[in-house]
Amino acid sequence: SRNVAEYLKKNWSSEETQVDVQCLREQAEADIKAKVKGAVAIPSTGTPAQIQRAAVASCLWQTSINRKSGPLKQLQGHLWKFYYESGDIKGEMYDDVLPALKRWQKDGTPVYIYSSGSRAAQRLIFGYSDKGDLRPFLSGYFDTKVGAKIEAGSYENIAETIGIEDTSKLLFCTDMMNEATASTEAGVNTVLFLRPGNGALPPNHGLPTATTFQALFS
Repeated sequence: SRNVAEYLKKNWSSEETQVDVQCLREQAEADIKAKVKGAVAIPSTGTPAQIQRAAVASCLWQTSINRKSGPLKQLQGHLWKFYYESGDIKGEMYDDVLPALKRWQKDGTPVYIYSSGSRAAQRLIFGYSDKGDLRPFLSGYFDTKVGAKIEAGSYENIAETIGIEDTSKLLFCTDMMNEATASTEAGVNTVLFLRPGNGALPPNHGLPTATTFQALFS
C-alpha cells in the first residue's frame, strides 16, 4: 500500500496516472452498482490526498480478494515500470541464472519465458535484475494470453508460435506440479525445480528434478 500511495503522490499530475485512477473509479462505480461486497468508491472531487486514499483503498480491496481487474493491472504495470526504471526495485535472480543464460546463448539455444505475469512485467523483471539486463539472452516472452499454465494446450500454442512442430524438442522448467503435468501432457520435456521455500511435491511424481540450471548441462 505504501508503494501505491507513494507512486500516486509522486505521479499525480501526469495524464497517465489520471487515466489509471479514472479507470479504477469507473470499475468501482460498476462494482457498487452491481452490489459487489466490499467495493470502494473513488470520488471525482475532493483534495488529491482524499482521492489518492480512496484509490489506494480500492487497490488493497481488490488485492485482498485476489481480483486482477484490468484497471488494477494497468496501474500496477505503470507502478512497476516507474520503480524498476528508478532502481528502487530489482528483479531477484538465483545465482545460477546468468551463467545458464550465457551457456544457452553460446550454444545457440533460444530461451523463452512463460509466466502468469504479463509480458511487460517480465521485461521489467529481466531488464532491471540484480544480475543486470538479461533481456539480450532471451528470445521472447509468453503470458496467460497464450493459455493458462495448467492447460496442455498452452504449451502446444507456444510450440506453434515459435515454430516447433515436435513438442518433445522443447524443455520446460517449473516448480509447480500442476504446470509440469500440463506440459508433460503436451509432450514437452519437463524438469521440476527444487528451490528453497518451494512447496512440497507429491511422492512418485515420476518427473526429473533439478536444484540448479547447471544440472541441466551435465
